[in-house]
Amino acid sequence: MANNEHIEFLLSNIGKLEKLVAAVRETEVCPDSFFNQSFDLAHTILNGLCKWEAVRLEALHRQMEEHRKRLQAVAVVSPPAPLPVPTLVASDFRKAFSLNDRFLFRRELFGGNEERMSKAIAALNELPSYEESIAYLREELKWDTDNEAVTAFITLLEKRFL
Repeated sequence: MANNEHIEFLLSNIGKLEKLVAAVRETEVCPDSFFNQSFDLAHTILNGLCKWEAVRLEALHRQMEEHRKRLQAVAVVSPPAPLPVPTLVASDFRKAFSLNDRFLFRRELFGGNEERMSKAIAALNELPSYEESIAYLREELKWDTDNEAVTAFITLLEKRFL
């Protein structure tokens, strides 16, 4: 039965029950047949609701099964996670600089002093970790980390330890 048929069935029986109750509204005593007929109609209405619910549940079950099958059909097998590539710490931090970087850093960070820059790079080359290198920059060189040149320098330093 379609939804409309279920609705019409229920409305018809509810209408019958309404007429039955309206007929005894003004009476002093309700006949036994009233109760028998009322219970029968109520039972018919409940059975109709149960059947309609069962039809709806079956339809939902079919929809879920179809959806599950579609999901399985398009399920993508995720590729295995790539293996981490071991990286070695660059032996000389100076090799991480391009020629332009070298001129920029010497001019902006070391006041044009090549010797001071070489000493700082040599000290950074001796440090075993990124954290210690950053601590050196903060404590020894006291750079402003908001400076673009400092940010570029630190980015190259990060790459050294990746």
